[in-house]
Amino acid sequence: MKLKRLTLENFRSKPALTLALAERLTLLMGENGSGKTTLLDAVAIGLGEVLTYLPGVSGITFKKQGDIHQQANQLSPYARITLETTQGLVWDRLKRRDNSKRQLVIYPKAKA
Repeated sequence: MKLKRLTLENFRSKPALTLALAERLTLLMGENGSGKTTLLDAVAIGLGEVLTYLPGVSGITFKKQGDIHQQANQLSPYARITLETTQGLVWDRLKRRDNSKRQLVIYPKAKA
């Protein structure tokens, strides 16, 4: 599976971010604290729920604290990670501030 796009909403220090990934290689460069690990963790969390459907495999998920964007001592209502593959498969991972049930949505990409 190859990822085409990563979209973050209210995840850690990123209130909104869309990153197009190259077909063969994407290089993440930046100073310490610029968000490189945040992007890699987002991909791991996004793929984590899918992995739980495989026998004997557990994927990572949102942390209890720290993954929902906070600004001026106010938490956003949710954090969302959306992944899109080169085959057109798109799915979301959502964590709500009120700790209601987490959600995984998988749907085919709409044809343009």
